[in-house]
Amino acid sequence: MNKKLCLSIVISLICMPKSFASDAIVDAINEAKVSGEIKSLYFSQDFSDSSGKQTSSIWTNGGEFKLVSGDFHGFSLSSSLQVVDVTWRDDVDDAYKTSMSADGAVLSEAYLSYDFSNANTRVHLGRRYLAMPLLGGSSAQSVTESYEAYLITDRSLPQTVIVAGKIDRYQARTDFKSTTPFTQAKADAKGKPGEFLDIGEYGMYSLYMSNTSIANTNVQVHLVETQGIAFMGYADMFYQFDTRFKPYIGGQYYKTVYHDNTLGQDSDMLGLKLGVELIDNLDLFTGYNKTNDNGKVLHGLGNNAYANFTTTTKTSGDTGFEAGSNSLQLGVAYQIDSVKVKYRWTNFNPLDEEGGMTEHTLNLSYQFESLKQVSAMMDYSVMTFDNDARSMTDLRTKLIYRF
Repeated sequence: MNKKLCLSIVISLICMPKSFASDAIVDAINEAKVSGEIKSLYFSQDFSDSSGKQTSSIWTNGGEFKLVSGDFHGFSLSSSLQVVDVTWRDDVDDAYKTSMSADGAVLSEAYLSYDFSNANTRVHLGRRYLAMPLLGGSSAQSVTESYEAYLITDRSLPQTVIVAGKIDRYQARTDFKSTTPFTQAKADAKGKPGEFLDIGEYGMYSLYMSNTSIANTNVQVHLVETQGIAFMGYADMFYQFDTRFKPYIGGQYYKTVYHDNTLGQDSDMLGLKLGVELIDNLDLFTGYNKTNDNGKVLHGLGNNAYANFTTTTKTSGDTGFEAGSNSLQLGVAYQIDSVKVKYRWTNFNPLDEEGGMTEHTLNLSYQFESLKQVSAMMDYSVMTFDNDARSMTDLRTKLIYRF
């Protein structure tokens, strides 16, 4: 966080009338809220006989502890500490080296917020989680990715949200993870949670907007500029028909402009999605993505920055961003009481025929009725590659207690 800005805030607080400031501080402390979760995760991967790889599995336990202060004349402080213990690991081929094998703790959120008196504008300064199409940290594994950001959020316009600012650093799941071309892995990585690493030489500039002012329509636009690396653009629009089966149609567009030709050739990707609700809580949907033949499109920074209409659980549909890729997904989702089920069949056909694959994804979740704070999840994926040596299965189980 900017040291001059922090110093100015501290001086302002100190200079307040003593009784006025102390009473407000006490109120902010008394209104503080504690929350978090404790989770146990077991992941396993099984590879085809011709791959030369051995079955890998890992069991981690840990959690996250959040503290959010009360309001202090528009200011508030938020923090989140993540703790992970790699309880058991059988991973000769290091299949989980960059994703799950993170033994230790990291302060992933530590930011100051200020709400302007109009209640429509908020400033965030510091480490925090983000959830936008091109900047999104995933919480699906041991460690949730985070960002060091300086953002302003405005809701002054009717049914419109605008988020603008700069993102300087990024925290991956483990310190072995490289997010080239944005960040590099640490040379002295030891299998700990990811540290906050600089994004390029100058950081990222981000502008996000969403709007729902048109009836039954939702529009998103996200622009990210990383000097010396690339410009990334994203836009989508969804329209839901006001008829019996609640059909909807969505379109999306990705654009990547590389500032360094050695990193890739400029490219773009189009997407189309359709869906209907046949009966209550039974949804059918299909998605299609087509990437330009010129080069690979960048999906963004973070494992939850996959807004593509052919996203999956294991690979996130990353193959769909490769040059010339055609991706098709067919899916069904159903919820009955406390059980949610989703199945997706996804086929990827990039220019590189060796990378073609079909991915089957089954997601199950159960919310315990007697223990409302406890949930269990299972994800199972089967990946069949045109190059059989890469074919594999992926199992993920999760037990989570939220408080």
